[in-house]
Amino acid sequence: MAEILEDHNFSRNKTRSIYPYDEWLDGRIWKLLEGTDYEASLESLRACIYAAAKRRGVMVQTSAIMDGAGIVVQANKKWRPLLAQFERLNGVGGTTRNG
Repeated sequence: MAEILEDHNFSRNKTRSIYPYDEWLDGRIWKLLEGTDYEASLESLRACIYAAAKRRGVMVQTSAIMDGAGIVVQANKKWRPLLAQFERLNGVGGTTRNG
């Protein structure tokens, strides 16, 4: 049965990601392979990478490789001013996408 609470702390619960986004978004160029580095579909992983980059305040570029069996990822904190400019011009958050 539903329960009425007097109080609850609604702070964000930090959950551990199944993917090492901090590592993948460190500025180096990463080649990730389906089945080895990730299990999601390419488009799902790509969306997760862009969301993780946005949470970290970096821009990211990706490129599908090997007919979609892999992806190359690079983030760059130096692109932050470009991200802010893009968001201002488009009225939304955004990242760059390649591939």
